Amino acid sequence: VTLLIDKSNQPPEIESPGDTVTVRNQAQFVYFPTITDPDDTSHTIIYLEIPHWCTVQDDSVIGVAPDTVFMEPLTVTVNDYCNVDTLSFLVSIYLCGDANGSGLIDIDDVVFLINYIFAGGPAPDPYEQGDVNCSGLIDIDDAVYLVQYIFGGGPSPCAGCP
Repeated sequence: VTLLIDKSNQPPEIESPGDTVTVRNQAQFVYFPTITDPDDTSHTIIYLEIPHWCTVQDDSVIGVAPDTVFMEPLTVTVNDYCNVDTLSFLVSIYLCGDANGSGLIDIDDVVFLINYIFAGGPAPDPYEQGDVNCSGLIDIDDAVYLVQYIFGGGPSPCAGCP
């Protein structure tokens, strides 16, 4: 009897989206792992941790980000027939219009944007937090949009944005 042990199986590898994935409050979140595995096409996906506002559906994590600013971990494992890969990252919810990251939308955010746009001040972090009209850029239009929202009853930041 000859026993041959095949050690050629390559482990699956989950592509990292980075240390932190940012999601706008009230926006749809969907995550499905991108898997590289040169010798297997069948995998088992298991989520060890997901944000409390998400569910697992057909191997994907889905949910609508609440109107609260915080971070939660997401941990996923992928198995082929003899190897496994595990990936963890943070899912961070940001409040669109809260340019200075204080947790509130107020005149301080307008001042923060003007300082960034005209005086070389720090950029909002994440950047999208200051792009209140969802144009893809932070410019004076965003500061005007916030003024109209705060003082003139204009639409909320990122209203109608994808």
